[in-house]
Amino acid sequence: MREATATDAPAIAALHVASWRSAYRGALPDAYLDGPIEPERLATWTTRLGALAPGDVVLLAERGGSLDGFAAAFARDDGDALLDNLHIAPARHGQGLGAALLAETAVRLAARGSRTMHLWVFDVNAAAQRFYMRLGAIETGRRVETMFGAAVPETRFGWPDLDALLSRPA
Repeated sequence: MREATATDAPAIAALHVASWRSAYRGALPDAYLDGPIEPERLATWTTRLGALAPGDVVLLAERGGSLDGFAAAFARDDGDALLDNLHIAPARHGQGLGAALLAETAVRLAARGSRTMHLWVFDVNAAAQRFYMRLGAIETGRRVETMFGAAVPETRFGWPDLDALLSRPA
């Protein structure tokens, strides 16, 4: 695994697009998923990678020159971090890559001063919710987010102690 650089924006955006098209059909509007998602995600990742703060972590998992997965977490001043993205190429699902990316992200966040971490998961993504709960996340809230013209219910999960996440057996 390695940390992303600005030149990785196109590969990250492409995997992000593929992941959202696979997981969120029916939750996000088809007009978005079939239309402006590609340039929108590229612009998002170009901006994000150009403006990372010292506590932020964007990790890539690669094999044979191909991006198999990535995680992005953004530190906050209060010691909490937002795990904003964890996406794995569909061909690599179920192989432990997501857990490995999450663990390495937590290691790097802790080394940079974060003590806790949380994320928001679309309610339609039950598999992701089960994945995070297996890794010790607890449900801490709910909301409805408006994204690209759609009301999307989400659940907040978190780890109130990164050390506890890091000490979990793999």
